[in-house]
Amino acid sequence: MVSKNYLNTNIYYNNMPSHKAHRLFEKLILKREYPEIHKFLDDIGLLIDPMHHRKAFGHSLRDILLVYALTKDENKLYSAILHNFLDRKVKYKDSQKLEILLKLLEDGQ
Repeated sequence: MVSKNYLNTNIYYNNMPSHKAHRLFEKLILKREYPEIHKFLDDIGLLIDPMHHRKAFGHSLRDILLVYALTKDENKLYSAILHNFLDRKVKYKDSQKLEILLKLLEDGQ
């Protein structure tokens, strides 16, 4: 049975950075975007532990290692690590400011 909280994802997404911020951050560092990794991490976290997904510590090590186990791609592993880092450091309400800053850095301004 799926928890009612799984259906109300705003509980979680309002406390975490936007996927756009995640993609810009990793593009700056990894020189490429991995949107499928962000979707996977958020979806698997909600399915496995809907009540505590990213609540205090971001994604679990299990989620991050699962990315590597399934893909065998080091850059996707790094994407998952960066995703977790951003989740721990940035709230959704600050995502827009971060997106602007990352876009400026990307454009070399």
